[in-house]
Amino acid sequence: MKYFTKDFYITEWLSYANRYVKKSKGAEKKDEAFYRKQYDKQCAIFVQHDRMSEIYRDPAEELRKIDEFVNEPNISDQERKRREEFKETHLYLYGDKLNRKVCPFDEEVSRRKFAENHKTRIAIYGNLPKEISDRIADIRVVHAPDV
Repeated sequence: MKYFTKDFYITEWLSYANRYVKKSKGAEKKDEAFYRKQYDKQCAIFVQHDRMSEIYRDPAEELRKIDEFVNEPNISDQERKRREEFKETHLYLYGDKLNRKVCPFDEEVSRRKFAENHKTRIAIYGNLPKEISDRIADIRVVHAPDV
């Protein structure tokens, strides 16, 4: 059995850097205002995606909204049938989870998770070869779609 080491983890992240790091004109020089703007933007995206996580979704509340959607007045029989099929699909997928306890979403915790992920990325990029890192004005400015 093989174990992944810290060195392997760093090498893996660095080898995929070309997939998730974008060149940016604003990052050609160290600029605190540009960094704050990018950080806040990426943090907001992270929080938005984190909020959509399954653990924060309430299937019972979603079912209540679907019932309203299905029972809306002045829709055709064909549309009502389509909506009822949607409800049946929801019940099939989430019916066993209707009574589960839903975790409340905490935006502050999500922001802290983002900050920790951001610090980890900065630490990893600190392992870039010197000839590459010398050309980077501000290593903190990281554009990552999977934040």
